[in-house]
Formats: sequence, C-alpha cells, structure tokens
Amino acid sequence: MKRLYPIFLAILGLSLLILPACQPGQVSAALGQEFNLRLGQKAVITGEDFMLEFAAVQEDSRCPTGAT
Repeated sequence: MKRLYPIFLAILGLSLLILPACQPGQVSAALGQEFNLRLGQKAVITGEDFMLEFAAVQEDSRCPTGAT
C-alpha cells in the first residue's frame, strides 16, 4: 500500500497540470492564424497573453429562414 501512494500522487499531480489546458469549448491558435468560435467558446492565442471569448451576438440582420 505504501508503494502505491507516491504513484497515486504523481498521477494526481500530472492530471491537475494537464486538465486545465484541455478545457472544453476552448480553442488554441497562433497569432495570425484563422480560427472559428461558437457562442460561449474561448480562444487562447499561444505565445501571447491574450484570450478572446465569443459572449453574445448583438444583432443579426439576416432574413429569417423561408423569407423571400
């Protein structure tokens, strides 16, 4: 049992380091690279201290489906 304790701690520590980088709804892109965001998604620009979040659509001027 005592031999498993350090292994468990190592696995727990690695998971705490890795999981925040893999947040669902988060896109990672380089500066100057195109990317797509959906409503509620965040984009982290690698190599920069910069993050964008697509929070809301203020206005949509498209015609409704089926309109002519």
